[in-house]
Order: sequence, then structure tokens, then C-alpha cells
Amino acid sequence: MRVYKDDILYIEYFWSGRKRFFYKDEECFKNEQGNYEYKKDDEILEIKLNGNLLTGVKCIIKEEEIELVKPIQWYEYLISLFFFGLIFYGDNVLVAGIVASMLSIVNLIVIRAIKNVFLKIIVSIVIAGIAFGLLVLLLLLLKTLGGEE
Repeated sequence: MRVYKDDILYIEYFWSGRKRFFYKDEECFKNEQGNYEYKKDDEILEIKLNGNLLTGVKCIIKEEEIELVKPIQWYEYLISLFFFGLIFYGDNVLVAGIVASMLSIVNLIVIRAIKNVFLKIIVSIVIAGIAFGLLVLLLLLLKTLGGEE
């Protein structure tokens, strides 16, 4: 996920947790304390980053706290947990659980990038339809491979 704010570009990769931080178009690297350093001429500015995409991200530059990513809202959790209802569809709970888990994470990543709440709900419904279709196809494939009629 990329976040642009004023002179800041913050990039966090969801699956690996790797973070990159740019300030005034210059990439900042971590120092021994784990904070990022912005170096320009003889000036060294220490920048602290707190949090991640799920808990919210704040950066502190010259004692000024800037919120880059808001924490997950209660309705975003609710929308993401909705997918676990797929577990009760069909006979193979393991396959349904894997599909539900993976697509709930994908849903959470996608809706975190959308600002409009109404659009978040619409996108979640579309992803739920995709998840349901994928689950039906997988269960039919397993039933066919298993020789059940």
C-alpha cells in the first residue's frame, strides 16, 4: 500500500511487512535505533514511524506527529469477517476455510485503499461473490476428482 501525504511517501508491503519511507523525494534508511534518517547536505533529520497498515501508521518529524494511515475501523473488521460464513457452505470445511481466510485478507487489503464507506461495501460484496463462485468451483472439482456423484 502506498500513502502520499505532503512531502511523504510511505510504502508498506502487506505480505512481507517491509516498509519504505521517502521524505522530499529522497528515500530514508533506518539507523541503529530503528528510526529513519533523512540526509540533505549536512542536515540529518530523524523520523520515527509507529504502527503498520492494520494498527495505523504515524510518523514523527521534528516533534510533529503526522497520521499516515488510520487504524482499521470496526466496520472494516465486520466486513472482513463476513467471509467466514463461507465455511458453512458445502462438505469440505478445510477448503472453505482456506478460501474464506485468503479472500478475507484480500478484501481487507482492498477496502483499506478505498476511502468511501459505501464503495467499500460494494467492493466487499463483489469480492464475496467471487469468493462464493471460487468455492463452488473448488468443491465441484474436488467432488469430481473424488469420484463422488
